[in-house]
Amino acid sequence: MPSRRNPSDLPLVPLTESHLRTPGMAWLTSPSYRQFSLSFSATAFHSVTDVLLENPNLNSSHLFRADIIFDSTGILKTNQEKEDFRCIPPSNRHLCCEEKQLKTSNEDEALPPLPFPGFELRRTILRRLIPRKPQLDQPLLQTCHIYTAEDEDLADFDEVPSSEKAHEHVFVPLSLDEKLRNKSVYRQAVAHHSQHLVVYQPHADPLTGKNMPWYHPPLKSLAFLYRRERLDSSEEQNQTSGALSVHFRLFSGSCPADDPRSITDRVHRTLLSLLSTFTRLVRNTPVCPNILNTEERPMRNSATQYIKDNIIPEHLVQNTYSRLKTQYAADLINRWVEKTDPSKHVFEDLSIAAFLLELWRKMYGNNPTHFPGFVDIACGNGVLVYVLRMEGFRGWGFDARARRTWSIFPTNIIACLKQSVCIPRPFLEALHSIDYPLPEDLLVHNGIFEQGTFIVSNHADELTTWTPLLAALSCPESPLPWLAIPCCSHALSGAANRYPSFLHQPGDTKVQHNTKKSGHGNDADPSRDEQPRTGDLAALRALKVPAPQSSERKSPSGTKSAYASLVDQVISLATKLDPTEDVEKTLMRIPSTRNIGIVGGQLRGLSSKTGGDGQLMTYTSNAEQLEREKRADLTRQTVREIVEQECMRSGGVEDAATIWMGRVRTAIGTTRHPFKSG
Repeated sequence: MPSRRNPSDLPLVPLTESHLRTPGMAWLTSPSYRQFSLSFSATAFHSVTDVLLENPNLNSSHLFRADIIFDSTGILKTNQEKEDFRCIPPSNRHLCCEEKQLKTSNEDEALPPLPFPGFELRRTILRRLIPRKPQLDQPLLQTCHIYTAEDEDLADFDEVPSSEKAHEHVFVPLSLDEKLRNKSVYRQAVAHHSQHLVVYQPHADPLTGKNMPWYHPPLKSLAFLYRRERLDSSEEQNQTSGALSVHFRLFSGSCPADDPRSITDRVHRTLLSLLSTFTRLVRNTPVCPNILNTEERPMRNSATQYIKDNIIPEHLVQNTYSRLKTQYAADLINRWVEKTDPSKHVFEDLSIAAFLLELWRKMYGNNPTHFPGFVDIACGNGVLVYVLRMEGFRGWGFDARARRTWSIFPTNIIACLKQSVCIPRPFLEALHSIDYPLPEDLLVHNGIFEQGTFIVSNHADELTTWTPLLAALSCPESPLPWLAIPCCSHALSGAANRYPSFLHQPGDTKVQHNTKKSGHGNDADPSRDEQPRTGDLAALRALKVPAPQSSERKSPSGTKSAYASLVDQVISLATKLDPTEDVEKTLMRIPSTRNIGIVGGQLRGLSSKTGGDGQLMTYTSNAEQLEREKRADLTRQTVREIVEQECMRSGGVEDAATIWMGRVRTAIGTTRHPFKSG
């Protein structure tokens, strides 16, 4: 096996002098760092720039994100602004020592802008790059300046295509006299010519770049230049052509001694990657028709942006995740006793725990003693229960079978992990009505939990679609709050099932389903009218349900994926229970392809924290008590109707309950193994 090459031994990349001009500063580039014949708009260029400013992890896997400290236009929000917008209570208890030092630092000032003749400074951003492993890499401040230049400026004509080599896209610098001589000729061919320049400057030693983190290339400055031209001809109206190039400045002594105008292979590959990532992202950015409006706020490039970090700001979840990973990951991985890969399960559960901790801090405040408790249904390996309990939040979890991992936890944690089978109360009542015999040694939970309990449904499979129903049955007058992270698609009976697609607008985090009155006076979901009784894939494809233009995955037939349809089904059940229910879906930052989280009852937690009409409030007057009972009766009736309607695909509630028990017997009979808590 050949040994890995040392980057210092690789061939050096030749450089050329850049046409960018800064008094007393030398900028370099290379033909390799240019891409031509690009047709995206200036708005798309600035939109992708904004995305990369907030998400440097798209360029480097060593980075988590970038915290915006200052934006002269206010387009990108600071962490405090994001927290205020999401109603996050102030708290510093999660800040580590390094973060506290950074927060109180007086060096958070942007570097002065560099002067570029012909360019006008439009915007200044100061950001802090946050590494994924803070114990290895240090955060780095970076100033970003954004400039523009229009066709009236001489800088627009720094490079004019050479007539002899136009087909090769070779640009030659022109002298000032040549610019003046050719300016009128060039203006006839170009109706609109603009340049857009983005300059990044790390806050490092200006001479040597000492202590520059590994994730940042050893460059004093880095610039992206986009030259955009719109041709004015009778045959091709509004045809555009542009060129994107990368330019940079080196620190003193950073060039190889034998060739002062070359860079190492590592820097070369980094620059190529930066250019490739930018062009890849910008091609997926919607084109804005009003491209000349430089004051227009950039558009986001995907409907995914609407459900990403829409509940909890990114920095809060990632900071908490880093802390949890440092505190728990190594110990859990070293003591793992299951045959499965420990890193996958541990890191995923730590990510979910980080989200829950910040969500609960938002809903109930910073004091865990005010937390009403949680239950993790289908808790699996119990890691999530363990971490949440260790963080001071009381709660418990249960699963149909015990796991070997439970034995590695402290005794007080093991006591909170129960081996029990959940048979929802409607199914228990149906089984009792047909005298279905339950196994004598079967530990059964009916899915009814204490008032105020937060239900966690993480990859609960058969219990996923039951989650909002169990929340309503547990407290009909004010359903419990819950988080569901769907995985495999099942009907209420527990049988595998693929749901049809629901039609809703892209980017909707609160899905509303149109309903119409049936002949019997009941609300009917129009998406159910054409639903095949069998629910198999062939019948669903025959319907050819069109998929909305959103970021969710779609099958080759044009319908939404089974996973996306399952997510819609959970939201649909929750909104059927209460059309005013606050149900939101969010794209969770967990290392899994099943990464959509659905949160219900968030506002009830907020109102209970602030003393509003929340689930933990006490009803004193007779009027309030009557209203509470009326609301509870309506909820029970709605749940009963939903269960009956959903179980029709299985032959009715009794048949669905029988199918459920068949899956219970199969799961316990084939996977049971002894477990001792001692």
